[in-house]
Amino acid sequence: MSTTNWYEEQQSTIDACCRQLVAQGVLEPLARDEEETRRWNLWELASLVEGHFHMQLDVTRLSEMERLAYERRASFEGNLLASPHRGYSHPFWLLDGLDGGRRAGTFAIATMTYGLDLVSISSLYVEPAARRRHLARGALEAAVSQVVVEGLRQAG
Repeated sequence: MSTTNWYEEQQSTIDACCRQLVAQGVLEPLARDEEETRRWNLWELASLVEGHFHMQLDVTRLSEMERLAYERRASFEGNLLASPHRGYSHPFWLLDGLDGGRRAGTFAIATMTYGLDLVSISSLYVEPAARRRHLARGALEAAVSQVVVEGLRQAG
């Protein structure tokens, strides 16, 4: 099998997994418009700040200057957050099935496998108000199930 076919096969398999997670109501694709991308990046920033500095950040109350300062402190080498549509992942909203499918966080799945057909989740954030409802666990379990159904291996 050529490298091109392998790459296309991997992308096709991951795309099929993503479509099923959307159909199951676990995820909603992130729209490409500027406002949606900005909101997703704000939650990504909240995740980075929480992970690096062990503090919850209410991104809805940040001034533009505060947001920029946090992005520089929490992101890789002080760079501002790029569009989640760039690079090698599919960005999604994590949905709360217990609350009518309300957006409750972020979830990103790599566009191709790594190493031995391992799928990478590059972003997983649940807003504080929706925590302790097993949303992250449910999304990860659903993703693992779809990976197995589509024939990719699960890590571990």
